Amino acid sequence: MSANSVDTILSMDGSHTGVGHRRRLAALALSAALLPIATVTLHPAGLIVSLQTVLLVYLLIAVIVALVGGAVAGMAAAVAGFLLANWFFTSPFQTWTVDDPENVVGLFVFLVVGTSVGWLVGYARQRAVDATRARRQVEALAAATTVHDPDGAFQGLVDRVAEVFGADGVALHEEHAGEWIVRAHTGTNPAPDPGAAQDRVTIDDRRTLTLEGVRLTAEDRRVLAAFAAQAAAAFERELLREEAAHVATMAETDRLRTALLSAVSHDLRTPLASIKASVTSLIETGIDWPPEQANDFLITIHDETERLNRLVGQLLDASRIHVGAVQVVRRPISPVELVSLAVASLSATGDRLDIDVDETLPPVDTDPVLCERALANLIDNALHHSPHEHSVIVRATRANNHIAFEVIDRGPGIPSHLKTKAFQPFHRLDDTRTSTGVGLGLAVTKGFLETLGHELILTGNPDGGTLARVRVPIAGQP
Repeated sequence: MSANSVDTILSMDGSHTGVGHRRRLAALALSAALLPIATVTLHPAGLIVSLQTVLLVYLLIAVIVALVGGAVAGMAAAVAGFLLANWFFTSPFQTWTVDDPENVVGLFVFLVVGTSVGWLVGYARQRAVDATRARRQVEALAAATTVHDPDGAFQGLVDRVAEVFGADGVALHEEHAGEWIVRAHTGTNPAPDPGAAQDRVTIDDRRTLTLEGVRLTAEDRRVLAAFAAQAAAAFERELLREEAAHVATMAETDRLRTALLSAVSHDLRTPLASIKASVTSLIETGIDWPPEQANDFLITIHDETERLNRLVGQLLDASRIHVGAVQVVRRPISPVELVSLAVASLSATGDRLDIDVDETLPPVDTDPVLCERALANLIDNALHHSPHEHSVIVRATRANNHIAFEVIDRGPGIPSHLKTKAFQPFHRLDDTRTSTGVGLGLAVTKGFLETLGHELILTGNPDGGTLARVRVPIAGQP
């Protein structure tokens, strides 16, 4: 028999899969149980029956075994039934000779029919298995081409390979620095590396798909090659996502650099120009300024210096947030002290603040420096956008295991479609150069609060303006 013929028989028998091996073992056990039971039951010592009845029973057993184990198992059961019928049920008994020519014909007819039926039943069963398997392969390949979850693509692929081929273990290996790592695996016995695998298919120079508990046919390898192509495409998409993320980061960095240069060239030079003009006027030896005018110059220098200090501080805070260099030192602090520190850090607030913070409120768990800066930015932003005839309300209330700090202004408010943009660096609602800031207040505030794990919500105020709410956990609370 040629090698191709052997491969054909084994393929029909399902021998190239772990499922086929288990079916053969089950068929062997079934044949070893049913044939002796039928022989003992039908033996003349227990029950007198005709040879035709015995042969029909053995034929039924061969069909059952073929349904379970395939063509080879069914043919073997038919041959075993032929030998048992000759030994136990034809005269002279327990010999291989047959006295009656009619029984000789009956036995050989049974052998031909039994092996043929076993072959046909096993063939039909295998074709049904192949059809089911082909359908599963097509479905799996179709699903693999429509994967929309990039993070679960590799795990989904190994799961489908294990399901289609009935493997005990499937693993996707990737080489890093000369060592193999497992990117995804399924089953009870995945290979630790490609060299230890029972079977494998190469995806590319650095990646391999391995299978355990399965023997693959040439057709299986063609289907598995399609899975390998899908895995290669998934790795390519992963690389493209990483490159896109890198490009997006570079673009964001470039945008911030451009905005920073714009801020330095305009918003920082404006207070410097005012300071220089006032100082130049004061030191002018040829002019004797009246005290009132000299005092105005000094006030301008003071105000512009404060403005410059605030702008530089915001730029430094934004750069710390951007590079992830913000350090958090948590400790309990009372809401009253936290609000007092935030208000004290502001200049020229006058009587425009309406503070309502109960001294009996429990302390909160936060970084006092970062949280104070965030609240100060919110208050300063509210003062800037609220009309001078209206006060800015700063209050704190308890809500379950949090303290809600609220800053309420009576300004124009933030349109709903601009709330997300309001937190972007170097963005101002009016986007004009008449503003006195670089548009970093809310961006820095959000960055600090996100670092602390606190929640910031901007909503509209029923009386007009904006309500900014910061939720800070109470110290000692979950």
